[in-house]
Amino acid sequence: QDFAEVLRIKKADYIFLDLMEEVKNSIIVSEEGEYLTDSEALREAGAGQINRKRTLSCENKEYITIWKQACDRFIEITDRFFDRRRVVLIQMRYAKWYYEDGERKEFPNQKEISMLNDRISEMERYILDKGSGIAAIEIPDELFFNKDDRYAKNEYYLNGDVYNFVVRKWFNHILL
Repeated sequence: QDFAEVLRIKKADYIFLDLMEEVKNSIIVSEEGEYLTDSEALREAGAGQINRKRTLSCENKEYITIWKQACDRFIEITDRFFDRRRVVLIQMRYAKWYYEDGERKEFPNQKEISMLNDRISEMERYILDKGSGIAAIEIPDELFFNKDDRYAKNEYYLNGDVYNFVVRKWFNHILL
């Protein structure tokens, strides 16, 4: 409802999406039948007080069914209040490797990273098929690595080159 209201009163010029958090976090199904993303924000807000019926990871078929319904609703709301061409899908991926002491190393959980990245690809295809006209920025695989020593070595801390690439692509898109 809040999202629809922001679009209805024209408080957003563009909507940028990436799906890394979608696959990283499970969906909580509450005893009351609500669906909540088990995100860091929810945990900080007191998710321990939710009456959980079950938790679904992105590997679960029911998760994908629920996600597709939510995606359909997102497209329906944006079509009602927004120009689809102002929705931008940034095709992010989890990094498979990182640099440490100048040496390239692979994360030990390659199978999990590949599964998450495959799921992201599947979800992106769904969005782009359902929401024709949505812009997409595809990022080359060779940019997905962690090189910043400021952060812990995690698959989701990407390097600044990814973000610079997105900015350049986006400026080229809107200026041309």
